[in-house]
Amino acid sequence: MKSQDYRYLLFPSTRTGNGTGHLRRCFRLSRALGPDALVVLHEADTPGHFSREQLQRLLSLETAEVPVVYALPSEGGVTILDNRETDEKLFSGLLSRGPVIALDEGGSPRRRASLVLDTLPRLDGDDAANLRSPGLLDLPNPVSAVQRGVLVTFGGEDPAHLTEKMVRALVPEFYPPEAVTVIRPALAEAPKLPAGMMLLEPRSDIKEHLGEYELVCCSFGLTAYEACAAGTAVLLFNPSRYHSRLSRAAGFPEAGVKNLKAGRIGRFLSRPEDLLRRCSALVPKERLSLAEAISRYDFTAPRGCPVCGRLDNPAVARLPSATFFRCNACSLVYREEYSGRKENYQGDYFFKEYRDHYGKTYLEDFNQIAAMASPRLRIIQKLLPKGNGRPRLLDVGCAYGPFLKEAAAAGFDCRGIDLSDDAAAHVTRDLGIPAQAVSFEDFVENPTESERFDVITLWFVIEHFHDLSRVLEKVHRLLVPGGVLAFSTPNLHGISGRKNLPAFLKASPEDHRSVFSPASAKKVLEGRGLSLARIRITGHHPERFPSQGALRLPEGAYAAVSRLFHLGDTFEAYAVKTGSP
Repeated sequence: MKSQDYRYLLFPSTRTGNGTGHLRRCFRLSRALGPDALVVLHEADTPGHFSREQLQRLLSLETAEVPVVYALPSEGGVTILDNRETDEKLFSGLLSRGPVIALDEGGSPRRRASLVLDTLPRLDGDDAANLRSPGLLDLPNPVSAVQRGVLVTFGGEDPAHLTEKMVRALVPEFYPPEAVTVIRPALAEAPKLPAGMMLLEPRSDIKEHLGEYELVCCSFGLTAYEACAAGTAVLLFNPSRYHSRLSRAAGFPEAGVKNLKAGRIGRFLSRPEDLLRRCSALVPKERLSLAEAISRYDFTAPRGCPVCGRLDNPAVARLPSATFFRCNACSLVYREEYSGRKENYQGDYFFKEYRDHYGKTYLEDFNQIAAMASPRLRIIQKLLPKGNGRPRLLDVGCAYGPFLKEAAAAGFDCRGIDLSDDAAAHVTRDLGIPAQAVSFEDFVENPTESERFDVITLWFVIEHFHDLSRVLEKVHRLLVPGGVLAFSTPNLHGISGRKNLPAFLKASPEDHRSVFSPASAKKVLEGRGLSLARIRITGHHPERFPSQGALRLPEGAYAAVSRLFHLGDTFEAYAVKTGSP
């Protein structure tokens, strides 16, 4: 199999000083994901990174073959980063090739990754993750073996020589030499140990034997959680203040940072039942398979900004199966969806789904929707050139035609299109207005002068398009010079978005690809030869304002504030075709 045929490319950290836990996890994850996963040991033999010889030594400890390469493949699928802090240049190059999943990422690429999965707790103030749970760790089950003695293990490198420091603190004050077992770091010289102590060679399946010991001494990380899950008490000795802060945030007992004090160790070991109880409480209640979680994600939906195509943008909110980004070029907020959900605008869309959201079906809401047409039509008529006869109007996503009905009554020559066969048939049959069941992308590819329109409307439709650039170019092509584009859409800068942006985006329907603000609408339209002529803020909800406590405004004042400061949760945009896109 060629490297470009692999679905997943796993990039573990190969930097010295980062330990070997990242490598161990990627080797395991590669086996769990199956034959279409490839481990890329990038930058081996470069300064500050493990050599190929060292990496081969680590690979030789694995119980099953792991497919690896030492250079970036020419092509690839989904990249999985396990780098602790990923290099900016590497990340940008990988993101341009395909989706990027970042595991426990602590560097600046965390904000721009397609998905962020955290298996370890993070400190307060860190950016959000799509999924965050120690249950994503590959943890062992408790063993029934008799627990005796202490296991000391500080990873594959142990550059701070924590192994020797911990042994000196434990022996002989708390344990005789024969009660302590040490695992030799795979990439370091054997530690100097007292006579009678057992020294084990490194092995890949050590997690299955952690439950054989009554105490495991290690640093914060994967081994600490594995030992707790195996039913063993854990005592941490950390190489840095950062590790210490993570330990305390997670709730682990810690004996020291860089240096140990016998008194602190003694306090923990004098109450073994309390120590074990504290460690048992750290075992995640729900176990999740990291490989299964990754395998469930679908990456077939479009990536990047739907207007300008830019990929390298910061995330503004993360959901379990989607990420919202803000485009650095055009400021549009857009959604990348990874659930594999297929859009369906037939059948229940206007009935059950609409009722679930609004309390009534679309047809039951017909007259209320139709009443919204009057102010819209007045604005459109003011923007159209005078004396052009009966303006031709195309309503994209016309549904069952409430706006078309009012537009026809106002003197427009109307036509509608909608993805729903039933809706288009209803408009043609019951309202007497021509309508087609067709997507806008497939409608009138090469218009003649007689097929162009004076007005194109998209009422709560524009946010659904995956390729908004193509749609706006087509709108421009279909409009006559001076023609009007009018649309309505949710408002990112309304009261709900300003009060709690993550909650606002979480409530956004899964089929909404773009989330506009008036400012981003202006920028997007004017880059496509459409001059924004009018913004009308709608969807005012005074009840959504946060409580003001003792300074609470009088009844009715919030509605006035909402209108004065343009805080409605929806808005309408009206643009005129002025030039070339």
